Amino acid sequence: RAFRPDQSHRFQFVECFPHADNAGAAAGDQDALAGHEIGSEHVRPFESLALQRRMKNAATATTMAEAPLAELEGLVRTTGFYRNKAKNIQGASRALVERHGGEVPQSIEALAALPGAGRKTANVVLGNAFGMQEGIAVDTHAGRLSRRLGFTAQDDPVKVEQELMVLVPRGEWTDYTHLMIYHGRAVCS
Repeated sequence: RAFRPDQSHRFQFVECFPHADNAGAAAGDQDALAGHEIGSEHVRPFESLALQRRMKNAATATTMAEAPLAELEGLVRTTGFYRNKAKNIQGASRALVERHGGEVPQSIEALAALPGAGRKTANVVLGNAFGMQEGIAVDTHAGRLSRRLGFTAQDDPVKVEQELMVLVPRGEWTDYTHLMIYHGRAVCS
């Protein structure tokens, strides 16, 4: 590792990206889960506003589980790979209803077991919807920037996450992800 992240580095990122909290700020846990499945496109402001309006009518796990697949596809059509995303949203919604009483679980294991989800999604949902710092969501940007900054030499997201969890203070795990995503989208090519 080239150096350990400290407050001065965090300050520089926060100064550059003061609104890097949760670009697709979800109103609740189910919104966070569906929003993360939709993908990186939901952080673009025009997509986010339109998506929020469309998803309001499919606000519960039960309504999304029971909705015709074509209707869910219509809700997420503009985000790309909409057929697969709609299947995952419906599958995750059905699993929430059948296994969790319609509530989003608050554990990495249970969230990662939902269709279309994994460890990254679990970390995002836990951090954004519940304020729980259980891990660091490592997407393309967080992984690439962490390597460029010398925080890790790993390519595997789980290994990157494990190394970052040692370096980044636990209370900043969710913020770290948001800052890396914002910086990656704004600066890196």
